[in-house]
Amino acid sequence: AASREKAQKIVTLSSKPRISPREMERLAKEDGHISILLEEMQMTIGRPLSAMENETLISLYTYAGVPVDYILLAGSYCAGMGKMSVRYLEKTILDWVDQGIDTYEKAEKHIKRLGESNSREGMVKAAFGIYDRALSAQEKKFIQSWFGELNFDLPMIKLAYERNIDAIGKLKFSYINSI
Repeated sequence: AASREKAQKIVTLSSKPRISPREMERLAKEDGHISILLEEMQMTIGRPLSAMENETLISLYTYAGVPVDYILLAGSYCAGMGKMSVRYLEKTILDWVDQGIDTYEKAEKHIKRLGESNSREGMVKAAFGIYDRALSAQEKKFIQSWFGELNFDLPMIKLAYERNIDAIGKLKFSYINSI
């Protein structure tokens, strides 16, 4: 029940009250977790935080009830993707909570799944000779299905690709999927 309450608070974060600089300072003095959060995020993104970024992080923690370790994990994930904005971090957390990823453990598992998915997509792109573009959402779904539901390995997918090229002379994910 407590995680549901946190999830609800996070979802309504857009209506959070403003926190004055004086209030942020007071909160940081009263709760050592806030200082740790701000220092760690500053190191993670590699630059000083703006007052607005501090306010967003403090709001995530105090108003929305997002644990510091969850925020820092999400921050590391975002930074690893080259997304160094606290606004992007906030949107990521809101998106995850909407998906039911409302604990540190669930966030860890989600990040691991995303890493595996990105790795598989990269292997398929290399196998198919796709270097000049990103995959479409539908192509990503096909890849997820091949590795997940159908439990194919890369050699099997390459074989289907070769049959696709032999049959129609061009890459077509839906044709590969039908094989």
